[in-house]
Amino acid sequence: GRRDRVIALHAHGWRAALPVYDEAVAEAAAAAASLPPWLGVCGNYLGRIGVSALVERAEAEAARVGAAAS
Repeated sequence: GRRDRVIALHAHGWRAALPVYDEAVAEAAAAAASLPPWLGVCGNYLGRIGVSALVERAEAEAARVGAAAS
């Protein structure tokens, strides 16, 4: 329940932490297209980043897997 003030804050950028999208992303996307109908995958490794893109992909995969189960 304490509320203390921040004494110091040091932000450090790390350029090497930025993702590098190379041919592995294209290969992962191609492999995802040939998955069994009961299996869906979602992640930024498929070439799209950002929360909205991930949610959109998750919704599409859930719909695809649900349609396959029907």
